[in-house]
Amino acid sequence: MIRLLFVDGDASYLAQLEQRLHPHHDEWDMHFANGAAAALDQLASTTFDVIVADAVDAETITSGTSSTDGTPLLAHVATVQPATVRIVMSRDGLAPTYASKAHQVLPKPCDPPLLRSVILRSMELRARLSDPEVLAILGSLKSLPSPSTAMLELQRVLDQPDVDTAKVAKVVSTDVAMSTKLLQIVNSSFYGLSRTVDDPAEAVRLLGAHLVGEILLTVGLLDAVAGRDAALEDQLQSMRDRSIARADLASALAERAGRATTVIRRVWNGAFLLDIGKMLLLGTDHEHDPEAERLHATIGGALLAMWGLPQQLVETVAMSDLPPQASSGETLLYAWLASAFLAVEPDGSGESEHDEAAAAARAELTASVVRWAGLASADLSAYRPQPAPVH
Repeated sequence: MIRLLFVDGDASYLAQLEQRLHPHHDEWDMHFANGAAAALDQLASTTFDVIVADAVDAETITSGTSSTDGTPLLAHVATVQPATVRIVMSRDGLAPTYASKAHQVLPKPCDPPLLRSVILRSMELRARLSDPEVLAILGSLKSLPSPSTAMLELQRVLDQPDVDTAKVAKVVSTDVAMSTKLLQIVNSSFYGLSRTVDDPAEAVRLLGAHLVGEILLTVGLLDAVAGRDAALEDQLQSMRDRSIARADLASALAERAGRATTVIRRVWNGAFLLDIGKMLLLGTDHEHDPEAERLHATIGGALLAMWGLPQQLVETVAMSDLPPQASSGETLLYAWLASAFLAVEPDGSGESEHDEAAAAARAELTASVVRWAGLASADLSAYRPQPAPVH
């Protein structure tokens, strides 16, 4: 049974939430805390699988308590119960102050079916990342790509409750490889800035500390995987080119749907990393192992988690082999659509009834994802490839 803690400073809303979630009491062990202080008391005595907190309470500074030392509630949970899934409900969207500590951000009020779906998918992700088969495969590899010293320092700075943009800029500026890569990315056509940026510190100010960290860790991870064996260079380059094509298409779809610039850039990062598990297995004893191939998405997600990449990126990669749902994260929806559009299908001649049924089911799912991604009224003909002729 999943054990959940719901935290809200509004007692009446908390009571309404408890009443609305009562139908789930057979599958959930639910606890309710009226404010951050009450939540601390429960966290001290009980281990929870999931915490769902109101945005205000999630950011409440619990100074004066020996257990938190002035640390916001979410950061405290991340420290004392790191395996707990952290969900925030907010009336005002995603605030950058708690973005780095929340695994999921949901609207408030939130419909129980959506909340249930998100909780179950979060638990599925946690189970996947701790799968003994996945851990055994990772442990059997002769070597794993690891972050550089500069990357580790960047992670340390980004992991602080109050991220200091100046410190992030200093870390980036003092590492030649990192600053060069950042300037190359920020001045690329994808970011579309109106002027050239030649100062890493300015790039950090323009994009924000968390997004810069995510970009550098994303590209650094792929570079580390792709650069590990010169003999595999052609194959890895082909996979990297396809990753870039998918990322470009996914971000174009997000832009077409009118998503915020920050969301579009995060969509690109997630779609870019979708094949990281396959790339990691290339050239290893597991390259042609059907079981490892079946687990490649989870293997990739586990590698991202080891590198300390944000939860939404880990989820996008680790769950990419599952059919998307309406509750899936935006990055996963756009990345899935991009993959579907890049998969050129035959013209259909000579297909069996089974093939036709599978194609119809996939077309129906694609239509659903188009709606979920906010593209129902968009003309997507320019994004879809023409069917390949069958000779």
